[in-house]
Amino acid sequence: MANEQVGLLMQCPQTRDGALNVHLIPHSHMDAGWVKTFDEYYFGSKTTISTANVQLIFHSVLSELLHDKRRKFTFSEAGYFWRWWKEQRPATRATFRSLVQEGRIEFAGGGWVQNDEATADYLMLLDQYTWGLRKMNDTLGPCGKPKAAWQIDSYGHTREHASLLAQMGYDGLFIGRVDHKEREAMLEEDRMEFMWRGSDILGKMSDIMTHTLYNLYNAPDGFCFDFLCSEEPIVDDPDNRVYNAEKRVNDFISQIERQAKYYEHDNIMVTMGGDFTYQSAANWFMNMDKLINHVNTHPANMSDINIFYSTPSCYLKALYLYGRRDKAIYTERGEHLPYGSDASTYWTGFYTSRPGTKYLAQHAHVYLQVVKQLTVIARMGDSYELHLLRHAIALMMHHDAITGTSQQHVANDFVRIVSEAVDACSKKVSNLLSYLTPTWGGSRRSKNNQQFNPCHHLNLSQCRFAETQDSALLIVYNPLSVKTYFFVKLPAIALHYTVRDPNDEEVEYQLIPLPTAVINLPGRTSNAIQELVFEAENIPPLGYTAFYIAPVRDQMEENEYVKKQKSSPELEIIPQISNEYLKITVNKETGLLDSVQHIDGMKIMVSQNFHFYGQGRRTLQSGAYSFRPDKERPTPVVTKVSYNCIRGALVKEIRQRFNDWLHQTLRLYRGEEFLELEWVVGPVPIG
Repeated sequence: MANEQVGLLMQCPQTRDGALNVHLIPHSHMDAGWVKTFDEYYFGSKTTISTANVQLIFHSVLSELLHDKRRKFTFSEAGYFWRWWKEQRPATRATFRSLVQEGRIEFAGGGWVQNDEATADYLMLLDQYTWGLRKMNDTLGPCGKPKAAWQIDSYGHTREHASLLAQMGYDGLFIGRVDHKEREAMLEEDRMEFMWRGSDILGKMSDIMTHTLYNLYNAPDGFCFDFLCSEEPIVDDPDNRVYNAEKRVNDFISQIERQAKYYEHDNIMVTMGGDFTYQSAANWFMNMDKLINHVNTHPANMSDINIFYSTPSCYLKALYLYGRRDKAIYTERGEHLPYGSDASTYWTGFYTSRPGTKYLAQHAHVYLQVVKQLTVIARMGDSYELHLLRHAIALMMHHDAITGTSQQHVANDFVRIVSEAVDACSKKVSNLLSYLTPTWGGSRRSKNNQQFNPCHHLNLSQCRFAETQDSALLIVYNPLSVKTYFFVKLPAIALHYTVRDPNDEEVEYQLIPLPTAVINLPGRTSNAIQELVFEAENIPPLGYTAFYIAPVRDQMEENEYVKKQKSSPELEIIPQISNEYLKITVNKETGLLDSVQHIDGMKIMVSQNFHFYGQGRRTLQSGAYSFRPDKERPTPVVTKVSYNCIRGALVKEIRQRFNDWLHQTLRLYRGEEFLELEWVVGPVPIG
């Protein structure tokens, strides 16, 4: 570790005691899909939408770094880097590696994308960082390992994410978007840098030095040197009539001195870049070279400013070694959500934007865990299909993907990428299960040519395979590390079934008629009007249990349990359901949930309904990013609902109909100490 630090210090610029050390950070923020898709951004297509061209940025930066050894550059997203790296010749790769080893190219963050922090869960974040950092290590080795976390454009920041980054070993975290009121307080109280304690339980293990960027992640006003910008270049020929170097340098010095007031040390960080900048890296570096030369030799440089090319990790090293010394630093223990860019713009709309996309991301991520685990259990190496799914899920963590803030055609492309990856992995899973499982009733060593078909549309109560086969071997897989059980629900066509477990014993089941709202779901193509429900018990950790399911066509072959079953449970208008632990009651007059009572006698009165916010006549409307309701409290969709109850041996339900486009089911399972609420909403009548 000591040798690594010495090597890094040799690569970082020399700071000067007593001077204001200005770290210029050339960088480009490259969204992995926003107004253009990931591939459109990479290749530079759809120029009428945006001229952004990621592959051009890589080539342009690489070329310019070779002209001057002082120059440095910071990349972030591993997804774009890997896309570019695969196309490069060995000589280009060797050049890039050497620049990384010299500390002139640095990666900050290093996740596959720059992820959202509000709508992605814990394991999703770990997987996207794992995939990005693994590719960095495979291509660039230890020197390419990012030392600084780089969350400069996510829409608010969470304490848990900071804790994860600290435990992953990052030296510091750079953030861009904090609430406008909080930012004012941070400036006033000198809290632009702070130690963020991600967990009170973990203590110092979860501490990470956090720096709030002064200009979000953009260059100071007037100093964006890109064809995307309109600023004047620096002209340093004093004999030329358009000479402006002195005026421009004075302007720059005044801006950085203003910034320095809010950081209690002699090192400040100035981001020189923006969205998809450096397609013309020569323009940037030529002007920054002039800026560095003139600031360092400027006669008006009374404050002794030392300005140089730097990187986020070099800034952190300077901060730790020369900056704060013994000065106390504020410790943050809170969250930086929600994010408000001004008094009327709070970025909370994306919490619920495109809920179908958010569901798809969650479902596909669970499936990714299954594919990874089966690959290991079968002792198979990583496959192309698994790589596709890793890429797709990691890409969905981007702060314009899972949030739902991208344009419609981009959102469609995210869905396409995930869906195609899931389909490809479904074929792979079938092969893995065929390898791992015996034929029904056969030995483990017997050859198995069975094809397994995952049911990915069970949220629509649809599974084509289960509905078209006379019999089926159902594999219930458990991705957890502990034994579990699960209530299986499958769309059913027949009136009676036989369900047998691995010991060839009968399994109790229940047939439940599907709600009309589910049967009529847009996009549903199933003919099933009921569901087969049974409890899959004792599913081993990282393992599976197999069940044999077959319809009973001959009534004489029905087992004793089936004979007692009703082909369709009776619909009752009684305002309560109960199991061994809970009694759920709805109000007789309104039909709305009224109370939940536990077996121990505790009764909790509950008021539950669906509400909506109107737009009113506001000039500023709500959107994918922001939420601007017309009044403080929402309006209930209805105040009275119709309902009926379904009672069976395994499942009991109260089904509520609010209107034509809103239905809810209150559900209790046998032996379970929780109430499940399932709702079907939409299409919402926007008018």
